[in-house]
Amino acid sequence: MLIPFSSLNEVAAYHLLTQTVVPRPIAWVLSADAGTGRLNLAPFSFFTAIASDPALLAFSVGNRLGGRVKDTDANAMIGAPLVVHIPGRRQHAGVQASAAPLPNDESELDDPSVDDALDASWEFPLPRLAESPVAFGCTVTRRVELTDEPGAQILVIARAELAWVSDEAVGQDRKGRLRIDPQTVDPLSRLGAGRFGATMPL
Repeated sequence: MLIPFSSLNEVAAYHLLTQTVVPRPIAWVLSADAGTGRLNLAPFSFFTAIASDPALLAFSVGNRLGGRVKDTDANAMIGAPLVVHIPGRRQHAGVQASAAPLPNDESELDDPSVDDALDASWEFPLPRLAESPVAFGCTVTRRVELTDEPGAQILVIARAELAWVSDEAVGQDRKGRLRIDPQTVDPLSRLGAGRFGATMPL
């Protein structure tokens, strides 16, 4: 089946991309309102690591229907701290719950489905979700407009300052190099159309 992107509207193109570029890692991003300090938690599946020196992560944020700016976009100003989590399989319900739109004065962390304690002991301005197997403490370094319409789609680039990995997943190879066990991390991935997967090595 040949599908010209010129024949698709934005929603149709989104559904095609998110069901074919699979599996995709999920950035479960914790951010804070600079004025109130209110924490926001949201998943993004247009996400990847883009460099190692410096260590850079990137994720794409689109506006909500009606053009309302998402809280993560409002919070992710240049220089702002973010915590980018890699959620595990057991956090599936929380990831889904945190994707739902909320009023600006509410936090996803208050949803009982996001059953995750906060750990503020890791020497970063924002806490991390204690149950996530991987978390990166990041600082926003760049915001890139991805469409001709200002603010419609923003690529957020953040420098990873710290990484936290569950002790159970960390080991060394025969050369003494760091080795992360993907089966122990058991990261959740997006498959599109509301479907999720978990990553296992061949």
